[in-house]
Amino acid sequence: MQSLNSKNDHVSRTRAYEATIARYASTATATASTIAESLRREFTGLSVISKAVEGTPGSTLISESQRLGAEIIVVGNKRVQGPARILGSIARTVASGANCDLYVVHTHQK
Repeated sequence: MQSLNSKNDHVSRTRAYEATIARYASTATATASTIAESLRREFTGLSVISKAVEGTPGSTLISESQRLGAEIIVVGNKRVQGPARILGSIARTVASGANCDLYVVHTHQK
């Protein structure tokens, strides 16, 4: 009986995890689409691609930029404290691995 309950618990946890991931993916896709549409309206000559991709942010940005042949990657900064404040971890990862330009946007209030 114990192994059957353990298996059912695992299935329930897996379903809950998949449902959570699906909600996050849906929210990320909607957010990216909204921002991309705003950029397309404001900068009509700019090709903007919005996409939600599962993975670590820095390495995913690098791989997607290479796949798309991107000319620039734009990332926001966070209010990072200590030695990491020069570049955040995502910007630092992208800066060290991207084959294109990187633009870090100031996104926090002082």
